[in-house]
Amino acid sequence: MLSEELRQIVFRTIESLPEDLRMAITLRELDGLSYEEIAAIMDCPVGTVRSRIFRARKLLIIKFNRLSGVDDSGILEKVLGMQKEKLSALMDGETLDSELLKALTHDPEMQKTWESYHLIRDSMRGDTPDVLHFDISARVMAAIENEPVRQVSPLIPEAQPAPQQWQKMPFWKKVRPWAAQLTQMGVAACVSLAVIVGVQHYNGQSETSQQPETPVFNTLPMMGKASR
Repeated sequence: MLSEELRQIVFRTIESLPEDLRMAITLRELDGLSYEEIAAIMDCPVGTVRSRIFRARKLLIIKFNRLSGVDDSGILEKVLGMQKEKLSALMDGETLDSELLKALTHDPEMQKTWESYHLIRDSMRGDTPDVLHFDISARVMAAIENEPVRQVSPLIPEAQPAPQQWQKMPFWKKVRPWAAQLTQMGVAACVSLAVIVGVQHYNGQSETSQQPETPVFNTLPMMGKASR
């Protein structure tokens, strides 16, 4: 399927979200703001921001899984019943939970949710490859045709690097270098590593894009401000 088709579905779903969820996920994914910065803008506690971003991602995953014909009940029960929004906050570098990391490295369902979070983020930022290997093109096109046309104000995505193509690597080999250093660095450094190590299984069988092997990342360094 074409990445632009998925992008349309993602943004149509975002349009249908309640305003508070839509604003939270947009400020996080497109503007790259921290939870504290979003809380200041929305005039609410950081915990509320964390919950809103998680709920928005959950609804986006439900939409995507329904198009894929995937039974998402087990995944959602795992995330909602045990880990709640911690996995979402971990991806954003807003929390550091060793038990959650341990569960993530051994639980295929949680890994699938983690991958879905990154797929949604990359789709919003226009960072997905031109072609994604999902057998849901017909469902996506039908959904686009059946949904009412809305006028959407153009959004300017935050400048982000194109994701690296990590092919034929089991999940733990990708996460292990990150997890091994968690005891030696703070959450700020984990933000940078989360961007680099974000799981890209969703395009695992696509051909490697012609990209430089050493992309320039616009992430938060361990100290100081984000690079420009």
